[in-house]
Amino acid sequence: MPDDFDLLREYLERGSDDAFRMLVERHSGMVHAVALRVVRDKAQAQEVTQAVFVILVRKAAKLPRATILAGWLYRTARFVAMEALRAEKRRQQHHEDYAQMNNAATSYSVWNQIAPLLDDVLCHLRETDRNAIVLRFLEDKPFSDVGIALGITEANAKMRVGRALEKLRSAFARRGVVLPAATLLATLSAHSASAAPVGLSYSVGTIALAGEAATGSSVLMLVKGALKGMAWSQAKTGLASAGLAALLVLSVVVVEPRIRGRVSAGPVVVSSLDPLMGEWEGTYESRSDPGVAPLEQSVALIVRSSQSGRSCEVEMRTSNAAGGETVYHFTHALNDSGDGIITVDDPQIARLTGEGVIREHSSDATTGNWRLVFRAPNVNQGVYSELRWTIHKRDELLIERHDHIPQGSIEFFSTLKLHRRAPANARGSAVP
Repeated sequence: MPDDFDLLREYLERGSDDAFRMLVERHSGMVHAVALRVVRDKAQAQEVTQAVFVILVRKAAKLPRATILAGWLYRTARFVAMEALRAEKRRQQHHEDYAQMNNAATSYSVWNQIAPLLDDVLCHLRETDRNAIVLRFLEDKPFSDVGIALGITEANAKMRVGRALEKLRSAFARRGVVLPAATLLATLSAHSASAAPVGLSYSVGTIALAGEAATGSSVLMLVKGALKGMAWSQAKTGLASAGLAALLVLSVVVVEPRIRGRVSAGPVVVSSLDPLMGEWEGTYESRSDPGVAPLEQSVALIVRSSQSGRSCEVEMRTSNAAGGETVYHFTHALNDSGDGIITVDDPQIARLTGEGVIREHSSDATTGNWRLVFRAPNVNQGVYSELRWTIHKRDELLIERHDHIPQGSIEFFSTLKLHRRAPANARGSAVP
């Protein structure tokens, strides 16, 4: 049986509608169930399902080969369904009906306790854990198929699902729903997988393949709203939630022509990154336009230099959504001429690539003030990242950032304010 990406490639390279319809048939039940849990309306859930597969048609060519399609469809379904709710709120200026539906259930079964929380909790799990839950329970795949999708053995798939299930149980407990592991397993096995309504797969496939002319206005509005929101969510995930990626992704993103218009004449040469050495701690703050709730979070860095200060390794620690700690590692190294910086981004971030050009540098050994600005290529085509590090009196580090995301005209502003855990000596490293 062809896997998801074999079918996707068949559709992209040969224009096979049958291959795309097989994908819809394979995943539409899960997508529809996610939508129905969120919007609580059968007709709207079908519109959400249609919108998800329209988005798949538009984004299929850009999906990496390693993508777990079921997981990607799950996240997209959740996103589109939430966009549908927000659109309904904007149109009606209230959501009493939705609240009433949430409170209408009189049964106190375990499923009625966890169903309203399931998708929100799932979306806060790590992608590997979420994919395991989606494949095993929401799509009712046997462990052998889960292992194939994740690129691991069947035995390892059982362990992966078991660990993911325990993380899911812990997340429910933090929200006041305490369940034995066996009860959660039995409940998910009995309730979470769902078949699509009769005829939905065919109609979804037909609409997704037909283009805008055959797509209803309400579905089209969902697609456009969701695509804009997804662009912002992806940026926010990489730049804020997933990151606070201090010395690397706390950057200014601008469109390439704007950069070229501000290039200064002649190279700027740096001989050492030593002033960054030491242990730093402080806060990260961000805001965005269109408005998203401001974020403030604590963060800690350890910066170690090597090669006589021409290279530095950064270890960053910050709390994550699950209540634990996330650790990131990055490396910066000056090139041979000292006018560029080669960045190795943490795999969890993976936003910068290649060698950046140093645009500004100043250093005052007397005051301990130091500043370095460089621009590095971003993974998004036509976009660059500018990193600004400013040290004041050796012991205060300020990183300011403004991201302009062309898709959706989104502006993102952030500031990282750090101080050394111990005073620095004249060379910049912390005093024992």
